[in-house]
Amino acid sequence: MTHDVFISYPSENKPIADAVCAKLEENHIRCWIAPRDILPGQNYAEALFDAIGSSSIFILILSENTNHSPHIISEVQRAFNTNRVLIPFRIEDIEPSKALQYYLGSSHWLDALTPPIEKKIDELVTVVKINLHITSEDYRAHPTDNETKQENVPELTEKKTQKTHSKINLSVWFVPILLLAVVFIVFFFIIFNGSPSNKPVQPESFNGSVLTTTGTPSVYSSYIPKSNTYTKQCDGISFDSSKQSCCYGVILDGKWKESYDRHCYNSDNSSILYCGGVTYIYGDGMDCCNGTAYNKEIQNCCISKVEPGGGYWQTCGNSCYNYDTHHCCNGKIVEGGPAYWYGECGNICYDKRLQSCCNDQLYQGKDRCCYRIVNSPICSEGMQCCNDKDNGPTCYNPKTQWCLPAGLSVGKLIKL
Repeated sequence: MTHDVFISYPSENKPIADAVCAKLEENHIRCWIAPRDILPGQNYAEALFDAIGSSSIFILILSENTNHSPHIISEVQRAFNTNRVLIPFRIEDIEPSKALQYYLGSSHWLDALTPPIEKKIDELVTVVKINLHITSEDYRAHPTDNETKQENVPELTEKKTQKTHSKINLSVWFVPILLLAVVFIVFFFIIFNGSPSNKPVQPESFNGSVLTTTGTPSVYSSYIPKSNTYTKQCDGISFDSSKQSCCYGVILDGKWKESYDRHCYNSDNSSILYCGGVTYIYGDGMDCCNGTAYNKEIQNCCISKVEPGGGYWQTCGNSCYNYDTHHCCNGKIVEGGPAYWYGECGNICYDKRLQSCCNDQLYQGKDRCCYRIVNSPICSEGMQCCNDKDNGPTCYNPKTQWCLPAGLSVGKLIKL
C-alpha cells in the first residue's frame, strides 16, 4: 500500500514520532511508521526499503540521538537516492552530523524547540499538506458528518421556505372553504340524525405496552434501553471510556494511547508517559522497556529486557553493546567507538574516517564514493561529487568547478 509520509526517528524519540503520526492521520494523511506497519514475519530492512520508496515525503525527527543512529542514516540515504521530499523536524538544538548534512543538503528544517510542541506539529502538518498539494477541496470527496450536515443546511432551509410560502398561499383560499364545508356537514347531521347521541363510548384501554380501543390489548416487545456506549473492557474489567483509558491491561484516568515497548502517552500532552506503573515526563532520563520503566543513566533496554549499564546501546546478534565504546562487526561486538565511525564492506569491517566502501569494494581515503549508489564513480582524493542534472553522479575538482543546486538533490556542474 502506498503511503503519503514515511516517519524516521530514533527509538528515544518515539513519543514525538507517534504524536506526529497521529496528527497527520487525523488530517487524512497516510503515514508509514515502524514498528506499527511491519507485518509479522516481514524482513525489517526490506520493509523500510520498500516503504521509503513508496512514500512521497520523508519526515526525519532530528535530535542528538538521530545523529548517532546508523540505521537512520541508511534511511535518509534511501530517501535521498529516490528523490523523496526531505522534511527534518528538529526537536533539539543540535546540528545534523556530517553524514546527515551530506544527504539533507539545503533541505529546510522545521524547528520545534519552543513549547508547546503540539503547535509545531500543527505547522508540520501544514507543510506536509503544501508539499502534497492538498487543498480544502480535496476533502469534499470524503466530508465528515458535520460537514455534510452543514452543506445541506442552505438547501433544506430554502426548500422549507418554499414549502412555507406554498402553505400560506393555499390557506388564503382553503380555510374559508373548509369552514363552510364543516358548517354544512354539521347542519346535515342534525337534520337527518337528530341530536348527537349520549351513548357512552367504550374507553380506551392501556395494557402498559400499547394503547388500544378494544378489549384485547396489542402485544409487542417491551422497550429495551441501549447499552452504555462508553463502557468498554480492559483485560476483563469494565471502564468508562469517556473518562478513562486502557493501557495494556491497566485502567488510567484521562485520555491515553498505547505505543511501542508497552508504554502509553497522554493524548493531551504527549510528553507525559506511563510505563509499568510509573508516570514520567519525556526527557527526564526515564524510558520504557517492554512494559518496565528504567533509568537510562544507569540501565539500558537490551532485547526487551532491562540490563545494567547506562548510555546508548544497540543490539548485535543476541547481545547488546554500548554505542559510544563499541561497534558491531559481522555479528560480533568489537571494541572501538562511537559505532558510527565504523561500517561493513562485504565481510570486512572498516573505519569510515580512513576508508570508503564503494560498490562493496574498499578504498583508502574518506568519502570516495559518489552518492553511494550501484556503479557510482569512485572519486580520487581531493575530488568532490555532484549529482549532475545531465550526467548523473560525477566527480569534479572543486578548484575549477562548482556544483550549482538545480533542484531537490540535483545539481549542475559549472566552471569557475
